[in-house]
Amino acid sequence: MQDSKGKTLLKLRSKGFNVPYLILVREKDFVKNKDKVLKNISNKFKTLIAIRSSAANEDSDKSSLAGKYLSFLNIDPKNKLLVGESINKIIKSYDNSKKNEIIIQDMIRDNIISGVCTTVDLHNYLPIININYDKGNRTDTVTSGLNNTHTLTIFDEKVLKIKDKKINNLLLVVKKLKKQFNSNLLDIEFAINKQNKIFILQVRKIVLPKNKKIFPLKVYSQ
Repeated sequence: MQDSKGKTLLKLRSKGFNVPYLILVREKDFVKNKDKVLKNISNKFKTLIAIRSSAANEDSDKSSLAGKYLSFLNIDPKNKLLVGESINKIIKSYDNSKKNEIIIQDMIRDNIISGVCTTVDLHNYLPIININYDKGNRTDTVTSGLNNTHTLTIFDEKVLKIKDKKINNLLLVVKKLKKQFNSNLLDIEFAINKQNKIFILQVRKIVLPKNKKIFPLKVYSQ
């Protein structure tokens, strides 16, 4: 069984990937002792936080519910009323499960690019890297469907030399993630700061529709 979104991030952080500091709050713990959870969040976080979903059914080996649940950004962790309201809204958007969680995570302060990288082309089922990104300090513009995004398509990461250091750094991280997950089918949310540092915000395995497979590029190059 695939780990939850939150547990995946914790595991990646423990493996040395650059994942912003986070804790997981179990829905049942928040419902049982809200004040204790809010106090713990206030004590552990000193700067603005993101409050994100990590539902039991959000990322699985059979399906992905990317974008279904709510997220809240730039929340003051000392504002217990706002933190509590945000968590409650996420919980209300969930299906019933005793395994639902909520991610509490440091916001990235100085990001200049954020986006989503898929390691395959899901329109033509080809082994092509697609990077959809936005220039700015928000981390949700691509996933929320907002416009003003850019697209970069990479047909062969082994031979193509890209002058942009930020993209080169991202491709190195993508390569490490494919090795970590032992999979060439990944959907990766990322952000890049002014120092060209890559932050990983989410990684999920791509679930292909039934009777679909990724075709090698050589089929199309003959």
